[in-house]
Amino acid sequence: MIEPEVLYDKLASLQHPDDIAEFCRQEGITGIVSEDTSCVLAQLFKRECGVQAVKVGGECIEWSKTWPEYDWWDGSGWGEQRRHSFAMEGFIRRFDHNDYPDLVTPAEVYD
Repeated sequence: MIEPEVLYDKLASLQHPDDIAEFCRQEGITGIVSEDTSCVLAQLFKRECGVQAVKVGGECIEWSKTWPEYDWWDGSGWGEQRRHSFAMEGFIRRFDHNDYPDLVTPAEVYD
C-alpha cells in the first residue's frame, strides 16, 4: 500500500489524459463510467492506497483512510481533498465519455 498523497502526486505529475489512462492500464484498474465512487480513479485509490472512502468530483478528489462517521455524500469535506490537475480533469471527462473503453467495467458487474 502507498499513501494516497503519493498516488495523487504521481497522477498530478502526468502531463496528458492518455498518460493517466496508460498508468491505469498498467495497474490493471477499471471502473464504472460517471460513478464518482466507482470510477477508474476511485478504484485505483481504493486498491493502491487502501482508502475506505473516495469520491472523484468535477474539481477534486477526496479520500478518507477511515469510513466517515457521518453522511459523506453531503459534500461537507469529510476527507483529504486535492484539486485535479489539468491532465486529471481531461482524463475524467474522456473516461466519462467512453474514450477509454478498455478501462470501463460494466455497471452490471457491480449489481
